Amino acid sequence: MRTKPIITKLSNESVLLSGVESAKSLIALTDDEIGVAVPRVFIYSAAEKSGKNNLINALNQSRNQRFSVLTVAKTADYDNDYLEDVRDELFSVLLGWKIDENYSPISHIDGEVISISSRLIWWRDVFETESYLRG
Repeated sequence: MRTKPIITKLSNESVLLSGVESAKSLIALTDDEIGVAVPRVFIYSAAEKSGKNNLINALNQSRNQRFSVLTVAKTADYDNDYLEDVRDELFSVLLGWKIDENYSPISHIDGEVISISSRLIWWRDVFETESYLRG
């Protein structure tokens, strides 16, 4: 799944986030660098599942695609609901949005704490959209 349109949309429409990046940028960052400008999110393609082709002499196959938004915030922000404010903003920007005319509106699947320390909390939200493979 191409995540650039999602990164662009969040970058343009978010007021609470200090940064919106591809998760691959995490490779180059140290823990200290990550914690400097928070909250920030890292986007990555998480899973994909295709349905059965429902045609005999052609292709018409659904493709369910999931992507994750990994949010990092100060642990103190987790206690005062600021993380929920950030998540509310993510939802308002992403839910119901269509990446393009070939995709269904984005929906939320689940969210969970990935890691928590005395300094930072990592929270992952999983979103889903569907498109079709045709040919």
